[in-house]
Amino acid sequence: MFQGDREEDNVWEGDGAESRPRDNYSGLQFALAYTLQDEPCSDWVCFERVELEHTTGYALPFDNNSKSLEVTMQLAGIPLYFWERTGYISDLVDYYKYTNSWGIGMEFLH
Repeated sequence: MFQGDREEDNVWEGDGAESRPRDNYSGLQFALAYTLQDEPCSDWVCFERVELEHTTGYALPFDNNSKSLEVTMQLAGIPLYFWERTGYISDLVDYYKYTNSWGIGMEFLH
C-alpha cells in the first residue's frame, strides 16, 4: 500500500517511464535437453548433458526472443557447465534489454 509506483517507472532510470510489461519478454518456454549416457569419455573430459532453450513473451509471442545453450561435463572429475545466452531476461533488473552473456559454473546431477 505504501510502496507507490513500480521502480521501473522512475524518471531517473533513463527510459523508466516507458511501458515494459514482463509478459512481452517471458512466459513461453521451449526446451530440448539430451543426457549423454553410455557415451565414451576420455581420461579428462566426459560430456554429460546438452540443453537448448527458447523463451518468448506470451503477450507478444516471438517478438522478443531469447535463446540459451548449456553444456554439462566432467572435466578432470570436476562437474562444470558452460552456458551462452542471447536475448532478454538475463537479469531481473534489465529484463527488457537485449543482451549477450556467457558463463561457467558447477553442476551436481546426482
